Amino acid sequence: MASVQMPRLSDSMETGKILRWLKKEGEEVKKGEPLVEIESDKANIEVEAYASGKLSKIVVPEGESAPIGAVIAEIGDGSSASAAERAPAAQAQAATEPPKPQATKPDQVAPKPSTRVRRAERKPSCHSTAPS
Repeated sequence: MASVQMPRLSDSMETGKILRWLKKEGEEVKKGEPLVEIESDKANIEVEAYASGKLSKIVVPEGESAPIGAVIAEIGDGSSASAAERAPAAQAQAATEPPKPQATKPDQVAPKPSTRVRRAERKPSCHSTAPS
């Protein structure tokens, strides 16, 4: 899924207005093909698609404005639900499911920490108590 963002069309531009979409939701879009006409503070410019796929969702409709960098549309691989629609459903399902126990194989058992205590070795003393 590729997000189409409002581009910066001039140095002084802060928002852009969608004049018209050149493609409709569900239509195939090819990279480099004109996708949308945007009005900036200086001019009206046709913006090309940066990815190929289906125009899965128009986020900002004609006549409305959006700040630079805002997602104005999504181009997908043709699946019926957009990523934005699938994400909340997946999160809700994960929240209602109990955590699954992790299966371990016999050869993947974690080693147990050692409880054996090592005693420091005594070095021989230079003062011997043995009779000479």
